[in-house]
Amino acid sequence: MGQRQEEELHLPYNLVKQSISNRQYKFMYQPILNVKTGGVGLEMLARWQHEGEWISPLQFIPVIEEQGLITDFNKLLVDQLIADHQMLKETLKNFSFISLNLSPYIFINKEEVKFMQYLTERLRENNIMASEVCLEITESSILNVHSFSFLEESRKEGFLIAIDDFGTGFSSLEYLIGNSFNVLKLDIALIRQITTKPRKIAIVDSVLMLSKKLKYRVIAEGVETKEQYDLLNKLGIDYIQGYYISKPLFIEDLFRQFNLGN
Repeated sequence: MGQRQEEELHLPYNLVKQSISNRQYKFMYQPILNVKTGGVGLEMLARWQHEGEWISPLQFIPVIEEQGLITDFNKLLVDQLIADHQMLKETLKNFSFISLNLSPYIFINKEEVKFMQYLTERLRENNIMASEVCLEITESSILNVHSFSFLEESRKEGFLIAIDDFGTGFSSLEYLIGNSFNVLKLDIALIRQITTKPRKIAIVDSVLMLSKKLKYRVIAEGVETKEQYDLLNKLGIDYIQGYYISKPLFIEDLFRQFNLGN
């Protein structure tokens, strides 16, 4: 069945809380290809099917955030990472890392310490290295005073820390001066017209040169064509993510597409 339109959707607190308690979410992975080494990272994406219809994360995530359920939801992400990690690492050739998106609400609600305790304990229990996990945050999260020490400590622990959607919104070179991040994800808006807009080429080229000197990894999001891929590769991009590589896939489809399943 089709996805419900936003104006038709009402998500009461009890329904959302129940969906988390009953683990009603399914998870997809979108590959992030290292164009230099062939290594493969995976961004984990949550999907919710309610009454036979898929509900967009753009609809249910804000409700989860506003209702103060983000920590409970994040635990589902961590648990799924743990459940899938070994299979992904053993089956996916050149597996590199799994990427989790962190809501700015964990900083707004001052729940970042609680989240990190849960994450590190689960990783330790299952012998998973911090370097195999990338924590993605939006630029709005950077503006929260609670995020700086959390991110810097997480980076020191070995986690990959990525600024998502870099190049739009509040983007500032000042963010790059500190030691809180080691990955930049270039926003789709920068990539979409990179083959036709010389100014966007110049911006991406400059970010790549600066990132190389500062030892940041750079991921280009939203790459959809071979022309975009070839240009970014020529400019020296580290990672490519987008439909040109693969759309988000359920784990069984991921193995099937890459001919890695049984």
